[in-house]
Amino acid sequence: MRTLAEPRLPLRPTDSIVTLPIGVIIPVRNEARNLPRCLESLRGVGEVYVVDSNSSDETAEIARSFDATVVQFTYRVGWPKKRQWAMDTLPITYDWILLLDADEALTSQLAEEMRRAIQDYNFDGYYIALQMFFLGRALRHSDASFCKLSLFRRGKGRFECRLKDQDTSMWRSARPKKNICSAT
Repeated sequence: MRTLAEPRLPLRPTDSIVTLPIGVIIPVRNEARNLPRCLESLRGVGEVYVVDSNSSDETAEIARSFDATVVQFTYRVGWPKKRQWAMDTLPITYDWILLLDADEALTSQLAEEMRRAIQDYNFDGYYIALQMFFLGRALRHSDASFCKLSLFRRGKGRFECRLKDQDTSMWRSARPKKNICSAT
């Protein structure tokens, strides 16, 4: 694991090469351990917002070392919660938003699929199949795989947390068969 003193390349190179034109929102609190891997996987995305809930570890410093924009969020009872607040409040530049957790990372295969998917004007959102790992190995024979609506066109719906037995979709969707599952 790297220390804060080690140099890193910024998420957005100085020549402003954007290979994936999306805005990424990462809600965090005390995620110094997970955040570097997540941010490392986001090189080439348009913009990254780390929405921090007053972490007591080095989370904010790590995010800044990757050239992510750090925004503090203090939860007050009721809605909107962190993700929805970020989408409603932050000056997101791009038409597409990706919501990631600090323990998630974008693979090059998924980034390429996303690059193609956001060019399709027939869809406003995509479910992304998550691959779960335990002790460094992918879980293959369990009920631990699922999809979540993580990539969507800005302003086309609201992000909501729902109970497990409720309808969890913002848009209708078929059962996913690959990394990106479309939602109309």
